[in-house]
Amino acid sequence: MAESESNPKGGGGEETDLLGRREDFIKTFFRKGAELTEELLEENERLRYKMVALEHELSALRSSNAGDGATAIRELSKRIQQLEEERSNLLKGFSAVEARSRDYEARFRQIEEENERLANLYVASDQLHSTLDLREVLQIILEIVLNFIGAKQFSIHVLDEETKRLFPVAAEGMAVADAPELPLDTAAVAAALRSGTPYLASEMSPSAPADGAPLAVIPLHLRGQAVGAVVIYRYLVQKKEISEVDHALFRLLAAHAATAILGARHATGAGERPLTRAAFNALLG
Repeated sequence: MAESESNPKGGGGEETDLLGRREDFIKTFFRKGAELTEELLEENERLRYKMVALEHELSALRSSNAGDGATAIRELSKRIQQLEEERSNLLKGFSAVEARSRDYEARFRQIEEENERLANLYVASDQLHSTLDLREVLQIILEIVLNFIGAKQFSIHVLDEETKRLFPVAAEGMAVADAPELPLDTAAVAAALRSGTPYLASEMSPSAPADGAPLAVIPLHLRGQAVGAVVIYRYLVQKKEISEVDHALFRLLAAHAATAILGARHATGAGERPLTRAAFNALLG
């Protein structure tokens, strides 16, 4: 009996130790759990506040970005408008520069044409009065009309004071014998000699008119008196229009060619005799 009673006592002590350790373990576990839970709750709270702060920051950032975006758009639009205005001003300035450039180019062409005209006039005038040889004078007139005016087929005529007809004395692009004698009542001739200004056909053509009518008649006058005429039947192919230079050369020929012809004639001593076809041809030999 004694042994049996003693065993339960011993066993009871061990059980008490186990229960004590279990309680300690449980207490420790729960304490650790409580601490962990508390830490988790604190972290959760910290994270929650951080999330709220982040949401506020994000909201503020979004608001800030939206405002900055709108401002940026406005600034960009304003800048674009400024650039458009600058571009428009530049285009206007460029157009103005282009216009000035065109004006300069036009003026430069005018100056070139004027220089060409003056040079041609000087050369032509100088050549006309460079000799008193009648043949040379006629050849110079031919060269002026051919090279400066651009005629291809033409003739120089002198007025016969007795017959009152224009007879050919020199020609280019045709034989002198093939150049027609022209009565003063020929329409183109009469118009030119009466007015003292060149007659020009209404249409420019490198080909001779089918009816043989002249394309131009340049009267040769001296002190208002008709001496003769230059009659053009065809122009060179590249001749497209009668320019201001041509008109100036026409006027020069009208004023100076007659003087050169009569001056060369007077130099031969025949100036006192009537100007007739026979007498003029005799001077040419």
